[in-house]
Amino acid sequence: MTENDSSPPARPDRPPARPQVISIAAGALFASAVVLLTVWIAWPEQVVSNGGQVFFIMLWTVLAWVTFRGAGWVRYAIVAILIVTLWGFANAASPMESVAHLAPWEVLCRVLQAGALALLCLPQAHRWFRAVAALDKDG
Repeated sequence: MTENDSSPPARPDRPPARPQVISIAAGALFASAVVLLTVWIAWPEQVVSNGGQVFFIMLWTVLAWVTFRGAGWVRYAIVAILIVTLWGFANAASPMESVAHLAPWEVLCRVLQAGALALLCLPQAHRWFRAVAALDKDG
């Protein structure tokens, strides 16, 4: 450490510090799961499929956890999920009507998920995922 450097030296056996964008993105994914859980408990009549709701609560919770832990593949998983969602809208009898009938909580979840994806695609997130992957490969 130098006089001007107050941070401890990097250790080769530890990943670099988690960027704030990773924490925020993981929080957004977890918030999406919390919204789904809240709706399922508080307004069950708005849930079309209990099984589907439980699946997506678990999915977004797991994706939040693995994001926080440094799994870079989560970006591809989120892209795939959002593409399937868009495909569903495009294949509806009336795509615009389908989008217009989304409940506010569904819109909030999509915004949280898309926002998390945008954060996970930033350069500092990419560098961190790469550093974590390199450490996993070496260790």
